[in-house]
Amino acid sequence: MKSMKLPIILMILITSILFGCEKEDAVTNGVNSSTKTDTPPNDLIIKIGNLTDLTGPGASGMEMVNTALEDTARYYNENNLIPGVKLEVIHWDGQTDPARIIPGYEWLKHSGADVFTTCAPGVAVTLKPRLAAEENVLFSQVGEMEALEPPGNVFCLGTVPEHDAYTFLNWISKNDWDYEKNGPARIGAAAWAEPYATGFVQAMKKYAKVHPDQFEFVDGFLSDFKFNWSTEIEALKDCDYIFPPIIMHEFAKGIRNTGSEARFIGGAPHTAFFDLLSAANAWQAIDGMLFVYTGGWWHEEVKLIIVQEQMLDMYHQNDKEKIIAKGSSYGGVGTYLMLCDIIAKTVEKTGPEGFNSETLYQTAQTWSYPMEDRADYTYGPEKRYIFNDLCVLEASGTQQTLVRNDSVYYPILTEP
Repeated sequence: MKSMKLPIILMILITSILFGCEKEDAVTNGVNSSTKTDTPPNDLIIKIGNLTDLTGPGASGMEMVNTALEDTARYYNENNLIPGVKLEVIHWDGQTDPARIIPGYEWLKHSGADVFTTCAPGVAVTLKPRLAAEENVLFSQVGEMEALEPPGNVFCLGTVPEHDAYTFLNWISKNDWDYEKNGPARIGAAAWAEPYATGFVQAMKKYAKVHPDQFEFVDGFLSDFKFNWSTEIEALKDCDYIFPPIIMHEFAKGIRNTGSEARFIGGAPHTAFFDLLSAANAWQAIDGMLFVYTGGWWHEEVKLIIVQEQMLDMYHQNDKEKIIAKGSSYGGVGTYLMLCDIIAKTVEKTGPEGFNSETLYQTAQTWSYPMEDRADYTYGPEKRYIFNDLCVLEASGTQQTLVRNDSVYYPILTEP
C-alpha cells in the first residue's frame, strides 16, 4: 500500500494544478452510470465496471479515457458485435482518492459489474489480492509491475514502463547513437514520481549499469511535486538524451534556454497532453523528441486507428480535431476494443448464458488478436501485458504532431 500512495497524491496535485480542483456534475455519492442503450428483452447485459475519476482532481485528465470506453461499448452494441449481448459501462467516481478504491470496487460489484477496468494508478495494486480471492478480473491501463507479477487476475491494457525503457534504450544504441564511435551516451531524467516515470527511470539506470559501453546514467530526478526545474536543468543540460516530465513544456523550454541540444525521449503518457504543449508554444522545444509507442498515430492507415477515427466521426464529429489535438487520450479506444474482443470470444465459447468472471479469466489467459505487419496482441498463463512489440515515433516541431521515425516494430525486452 505504501508504494502507491505517493504516485496517487502526485497525480492529484498535478491534475488539480492543470485542470482545476473539481468540476460540478450531477453525480450522487460520487457515482455515475453511462447512458444505457435499448436492449432486446432476451439479450444478456454485461456490465463493465470502471474505477475512474468523474468529479475529483483527476477528472479532466481521465475524461477522454472514460469517453473512449463508453464509445467502444456503444460501437459494439450498435454493430451487434456480440450477438445476444449488450454492453453497459458503469462508473465509480474514485476522485483519485486511495480511500475510495475498495469502496468503489465493492459498489461496482454490488451494482452487477461482470468485469472491471481502470485508468487510475494504484487501483490494480490495491485490488489484486481481493480480485484473486473473489475470482474477478480487472483490465488496467496502468502498467504497474507489482500488479502484474506474479500473474493473477489483473491484465494490463497499457504498456509496462520497464519494458518500454529496455526496448527503447536498446533501439537507441542500435539506431540513433553510435556508441562505438562516440562513446556511451549520457542519459538522465527529471520527472514527477508517478508510476510510469518511476518505472522508466529505474529501468534506465539498470540498463546503463548492464551496458556501460552504450550509456552513462547521469542522474534521475524524481520529484514529489514541482514546476520549477532549474536545478534539474543545470544538472542534465549536458546529457545526450533526457526523459522529461510527462507535462513537459516548461522543462523543455527551460533546458533549451541553456543551449542544451539533448534529445528528449518519452513514452505514451507524454503524448496525452499535446494541447498543453501547443498552448505553451513549445513544439519547437521538443522537435525531434523520440517516443517509444504501442502502435499507430492519428491519420495513419492502421486498422485500429481507422476504427478510432470512424468512431470520432460517428460520436464526436464537431470535436474531432480538438480531440486529436489533445494527443493520445482518446487512443484508449484501441485497447478497449481488445477488452471487448475478449468478452466477445468468451461469449462465443460459452454462449451468453455461460459468461461469467471465471470463463472470462480462462479466455483472457489464452487470448490473442491478429495484427497486420507486427506481432499479435496476446496474454498468456504467465503473461499479463498485452503488447509484444513497440515502435518509435518522433515529434515534428513544424507539423506539431508525431511522425513515424522507424517503420519497424521491435520485440519487447523484459530485461536489460
